[in-house]
Amino acid sequence: MDGIMNQMAIWNTAQDANISTIYNGGATQDLSLLSVAPAHYYEIETGVTSITDIEGSANLTGYNFIAANLVTDAP
Repeated sequence: MDGIMNQMAIWNTAQDANISTIYNGGATQDLSLLSVAPAHYYEIETGVTSITDIEGSANLTGYNFIAANLVTDAP
């Protein structure tokens, strides 16, 4: 991927019912709007070397990643 990402969600089921809300809802951080919460959800702007899994228990580890890479502005 050649782009910028500051939130990432991973589901372990098909998300046909959530597609419209995820992409067009305008408030994708409000997980209560989704019919099924993701298994893992990350707000990448909160860490550089360790990114906490807000929904599950699979934290991410950043490699070759510095604070200047963090995105903190709203889309």
